[in-house]
Amino acid sequence: LVERASEARGGGGGGGPASCDLVLLGDICYEMSTSISFLRFVGEHVCAGGEALVSYPSEGRRFEPHRFGIELTKVAEYEVQTIDNPLLEGSDMRRVSVYTVPLGAARKMRTIEQ
Repeated sequence: LVERASEARGGGGGGGPASCDLVLLGDICYEMSTSISFLRFVGEHVCAGGEALVSYPSEGRRFEPHRFGIELTKVAEYEVQTIDNPLLEGSDMRRVSVYTVPLGAARKMRTIEQ
């Protein structure tokens, strides 16, 4: 996913300047490797002048940015209906937060290591 997004914005999979204004990412902080790739990608994008909105459940995910010492800015919170099995999700409704990525956080994101 991150590789494709990077190629789509002209980075050829290796970063490069943002060729789009806004990147939207939702609920992708399940695994360590995915989260680190996401952090680096978003960090590069924001540092190159782009913006990013990131969303995940308000109760958090195991590898969300603040677990790496990166603080995002919450801009909204919504109650949404789950689309998966409510037994798996724990409820048929879930509170979801939306964040922007400040430049300082983006700089940290670019250097995150596994």
